Amino acid sequence: MREIIHFGDQQVFANATTYTYLLFLNKKDRENFHFVQAHSLPVWRQGGAQLEGDILTNKLTPHEWNFIVGPGVELFERLSEMPVKLGDVASKIFQGLVTGADQVFIMNNVSKAEYQSNSTGEIYHIEPELMHPLCKGSVNLKRYNFSEITKSILFPYKLANGKAELLSAQELNQQFPNALAYLKENRQKLEARERGKWKHDKWYAFGRSQNLAEMEQKKILTPSIANRTSFTFDDSDFYYFVGSGGGGGGGYGIILRDEYVSINYLYLLGLLNSKLLDWFLKQASSTFRGGYYSCSRQFIEKIPIRTIYFSDSNEKTCHDRMVDLVEQMLELHKKLAATKEPQSKTIIQRQVETTDRQIDLLVYELYELTEEEIKIVEGS
Repeated sequence: MREIIHFGDQQVFANATTYTYLLFLNKKDRENFHFVQAHSLPVWRQGGAQLEGDILTNKLTPHEWNFIVGPGVELFERLSEMPVKLGDVASKIFQGLVTGADQVFIMNNVSKAEYQSNSTGEIYHIEPELMHPLCKGSVNLKRYNFSEITKSILFPYKLANGKAELLSAQELNQQFPNALAYLKENRQKLEARERGKWKHDKWYAFGRSQNLAEMEQKKILTPSIANRTSFTFDDSDFYYFVGSGGGGGGGYGIILRDEYVSINYLYLLGLLNSKLLDWFLKQASSTFRGGYYSCSRQFIEKIPIRTIYFSDSNEKTCHDRMVDLVEQMLELHKKLAATKEPQSKTIIQRQVETTDRQIDLLVYELYELTEEEIKIVEGS
């Protein structure tokens, strides 16, 4: 390896969305290689200054390559070396549901028990017991809140002992005849999934069986792509969400391990939405045009988590302070969504910004950032 020129989300070709880098190799063994992060295509084309530097060849591993150059290198490496990651404190980081026929199963809310099908365009009266509020990735999953939920998903399963079991045709006919009638109307489309592989007695099942039973529980949610960390907390509504899809529709759920239950979900939520961990994820993740980047499991599971020693009174105070601030943030977002009067919205928005700043300062303290490191994170 001699040199890499990486264009990030800069679009090299006028009429195609591509993510491009230039890779230069030679036959000579090298202890390091040169890395250029071309953050501005016009400036790069004119030979202008870019972020660049030399990187040790031993950084070339079989894993995804994340090369950091510029003033944030030491901070990124220090955070990367922290022993506890999100993947360690989570019992599961799981993708959303995969139906194989979203146009049939995902419906628009019209009124109570009435839903409009994207498959037929018609409105149907379907038993609400099988209909669940649905989040569509970055459309609904925001920082500390959910935007208005306008869709529901038809879920033809029953949950028992932590498992999801497909309702039989007889059970549907006896208990949910309207849902069965709707599914039968779309039977041809459902059987045609995966080139006709669904022509059997379970033709109305979802395309994939993974994570069917994970929705009905307390969880942190994130869209699969975002322009900044956008984690939120679902502690009672038990929203359903779908897997990766076009238009930022996918998402991931996070459930804490039993041994980490002493760490409050809200403490973790404050860390994940902070400027510091947003900065870290942007360095480690894949970028997309428009300033978006991937929040998929392979990236978020590596986010460093500052654990708490509850026997230390100062650390417990920081933990409890974070929980209080995040509770305030959640409540402020509820008020902001419910308020229609412009002046009140402005006042609440200022309170949100103040609380957000307090969370960031507390995170800097917990991760022991210096003044110079804070300036790097805040781009100043």
